[in-house]
Amino acid sequence: MYNIRFTERALIKLDEIPNYIAYILFDPFAAEKYYNDIFKAAYSLEHFPNRGSLLGHDELTNRDYRKIFVHNYTIIYYVEGDTVYIVDILYSASDIASKFEGEVNGNF
Repeated sequence: MYNIRFTERALIKLDEIPNYIAYILFDPFAAEKYYNDIFKAAYSLEHFPNRGSLLGHDELTNRDYRKIFVHNYTIIYYVEGDTVYIVDILYSASDIASKFEGEVNGNF
């Protein structure tokens, strides 16, 4: 079984997403569901860490970044040793490829 670790950025997003849904979209029930579903999806990687589709490879760190989809959001992560690092949680309609390029350049 793999360990799951969230970066600070991913933890912030995990907090921001349900707040946006609850207070901007005025749907607290959906906010709770999205939070729980994203959390469960991230922790499902404990058993199947390589199930996400390959997003890209960072030559500098020699990391393969992967992604899984949950509702309208994409969880970006990589596996190193026995740990899955959740790097970010992005709105799926955003330009994920350019955000990934930002990670390669140290901006993720």
